[in-house]
Amino acid sequence: MALGRPERELDGFDGFPTIIPADINSAEHDSLLELWARLDGRRWRRGEKWRYADACEWEGVAVRGGEQAARVPEARLAKVPDLETGLMPEEPEVRRRGDPRFEVDEEVLVRSRLPGRAGGLEGWREGDALRPARVLFVAIRGRGVKLEVEYDLRYLDGFVVGLDMAHNKVAGSLPPSGLLRSFPHLRTLRLQSNALQGPIDVEILVQKVRGLMEVSLQDNAPGFSLPGDFARIAEPPESLPDGGPRDFLEAAAAADAAAGLGLGGGSGGSGGGGSSQASRRVSLAASAGEAKAGEAKAESEAPADDGAALVTDSEVASLAARLAAPLGQLDLSRCSLVGPLDLPQLASLTSLTELSLDDNALSGPLPAESLTCLRNLEVLSVERNRVTGKLPALLCKMSGSLRILRLGANSLEGPIPPEWGWLDRLEELGLGGNPGIDPLRDGWLAELLPNCLLTF
Repeated sequence: MALGRPERELDGFDGFPTIIPADINSAEHDSLLELWARLDGRRWRRGEKWRYADACEWEGVAVRGGEQAARVPEARLAKVPDLETGLMPEEPEVRRRGDPRFEVDEEVLVRSRLPGRAGGLEGWREGDALRPARVLFVAIRGRGVKLEVEYDLRYLDGFVVGLDMAHNKVAGSLPPSGLLRSFPHLRTLRLQSNALQGPIDVEILVQKVRGLMEVSLQDNAPGFSLPGDFARIAEPPESLPDGGPRDFLEAAAAADAAAGLGLGGGSGGSGGGGSSQASRRVSLAASAGEAKAGEAKAESEAPADDGAALVTDSEVASLAARLAAPLGQLDLSRCSLVGPLDLPQLASLTSLTELSLDDNALSGPLPAESLTCLRNLEVLSVERNRVTGKLPALLCKMSGSLRILRLGANSLEGPIPPEWGWLDRLEELGLGGNPGIDPLRDGWLAELLPNCLLTF
């Protein structure tokens, strides 16, 4: 549909509302411009529209709002209040019979009934709300006393849910204040294959390991250093809404119901059905083992109205329990991490059962003293890094828990300490790709640990 006023009256509509993505709210709009300037957007492969187009059309920015069916009747529109006084001006008189009340490009407020809470405007509750919007198209049908006027709008309270800047020649460091403070509804962050560096915000890592956000950081050079508050990765995320898990799930469901589930290179999309909304909520609220059973339950409990953004109590309880549970699995593989592996904060993550740091550029010796503090650790994988030094005999203190130890493709040196023969629970030991380890010299361990798969 062309943007602008029609040249003739329309006898009817096709029955399908035009879906027009919401534009980004002013605070997040300014934060995007600051990000573009900080990371020298002029050098990006994809970033030309950031200079002149509407923010919801910028490359790699996915925008969501609450209700997004853009065609609304005239009765729901009012003028935007005066920004200085906050007073609503009187609605203008109809200039002559047949004229639309509001012109194209005019800013208006929309009286909207929302089926729950959404993330674009503070204080939204079930009932009437006012949303700022800009008129894009005026459609007229009927004549005389039966005249009806409807408007296609672009809402002005959208929020950023996805940033895709992969393979884009992005260089520099991310904002020290953290992306999630600027974009609290961000659920997809793709930064792979760039030249980013500096400390990575620990809140991004928290969201990643808790399964609340899709994060891609691999193939960045120089790469990211682990933050000083790395130990906070085991704590619940800070950036959930004030209402906690319920508000988080309701905002996600509202966005999905309004604009579909896909995140393209830009904004918008068509609305998703009830079953797809239930699947999305289950992926947030349930662990992988519970997902199949939870999906069927969520579908049966999902409201019949396709526009509903409500979530079930069981979904809220499942997400709350998962966030409150101690962190067991920490997978930071392929995150372009650089710097020393020997982090003092590692010793405080005592609830870990699995730790995977594969495919990074972490360097220095194995932090044996810190690792021995992880008394529940069963799986340790640090393959394809830059770890150096002798194999530490101190790891024998992990004999009560350690089952899998993968140290391949580093620069570690032998010989294997005799104390490792006490690791009688070990099922797999991978040492291949370390030039300083000799399989002929160190093959004796296979006799002491016959149930262990030993690879050089």
